[in-house]
Amino acid sequence: MSELTDKAKRLGVTPERYVRDLLREDLELDRKARTTPLAELIGPGRDINEPELDRLVEAARTRHHRRVSEKK
Repeated sequence: MSELTDKAKRLGVTPERYVRDLLREDLELDRKARTTPLAELIGPGRDINEPELDRLVEAARTRHHRRVSEKK
């Protein structure tokens, strides 16, 4: 918690304001990720490599399932 307080102080805001801003940014990023097509998120001029995308998705699924299993 002291790191959070120190960071807020460096930014010139209260710790509460700093956390509120972080949460707002995170929720906005999450909303954007859910509602924006992947090609738009990646940006212009970059192709989507399907095999690489499949590998990344499968790795994320594996991590997710491992975490869920560890919590049980």
